[in-house]
Amino acid sequence: MSAAVDEICPPYLKDQRFKLQLHPDQPTPTAGRAVTMLCSYSSASPDGASPPLIFEAKGPSPLGYQRRVFDQPPTVIVWKPTEGGLHQITLREAAHNRWFGVLKVSVEGEALASG
Repeated sequence: MSAAVDEICPPYLKDQRFKLQLHPDQPTPTAGRAVTMLCSYSSASPDGASPPLIFEAKGPSPLGYQRRVFDQPPTVIVWKPTEGGLHQITLREAAHNRWFGVLKVSVEGEALASG
């Protein structure tokens, strides 16, 4: 029975297999300025990343939330934060193995008012 369960829900499902990092030449992230991130899928063996991939940026307020869908796995993502504060960046598969990567980025600038 265990083999059947592993086939339906393999142990590597929802693993953090993508690596996100700021570009080495990236200046301090600042609200309103482009931030360049690098994406690596070397740990997503044997199939690699399966599109569509969903990019989400969650800032300190709900007003700073951003979402994009990629039809091909990006190696570089350029993101423009709208507010300062700590942001959580996530790149994840919409389906397949639901692999993902996470990066926390501290952005200089003011936080947006949430209402």
